[in-house]
Amino acid sequence: HISIIGNVGSGKTTLLKLLVNFIEPTSGVIWLDTFSTREIAPDFLRTHIHYMSSDCNIFRGSILDNLKIANQQATSDEIINAAKLSGVEDLALKSQRGYEMLLDEKGENISSGQRQSICLARAILSQADIILLDEPTAYLDLTNGILQMKNFFDFCNHKTILMVTHRLDLCQLTERSIFFKDGCVAMDGKTDDVIRDFM
Repeated sequence: HISIIGNVGSGKTTLLKLLVNFIEPTSGVIWLDTFSTREIAPDFLRTHIHYMSSDCNIFRGSILDNLKIANQQATSDEIINAAKLSGVEDLALKSQRGYEMLLDEKGENISSGQRQSICLARAILSQADIILLDEPTAYLDLTNGILQMKNFFDFCNHKTILMVTHRLDLCQLTERSIFFKDGCVAMDGKTDDVIRDFM
């Protein structure tokens, strides 16, 4: 589990987009194990890498529909567990329709934090081996953000996770941190060492 930290514009989000091949490098090659991302079929790549962007994409449909898009084979128990870990359960319980509550296009009838919780639940349900998170708690309050991310890391402890964040308390949930500066890696090491030397 790795935190990606650094100032605005330092290249953190660009790194995640390069890894999932949303953008191509202007020079050099992105390697995943022994394969270049250019050699891997996009569908295969995105089956094995789940990318949660800072702009959560919610479509018109029920809460359940918006969760199952991450894993159509997910069982009811898996969905409920993901909802509990991510905070989506709180949203469902507030509605008489529960998980059948209808969400507007772009999730305009729920808060930014609730949209982010849905996207975090999708990451939990994903069957991908690698999860990329871009500011996953940007719209959550500090207490709920830490709790939800602790639940997330505990549940996904067998997966590779790269998390872009500006919250140093969230970095403490990862063993390793990479500090970016001006598009380059300025330091890569144990989280406590990186925070002590650069923050």
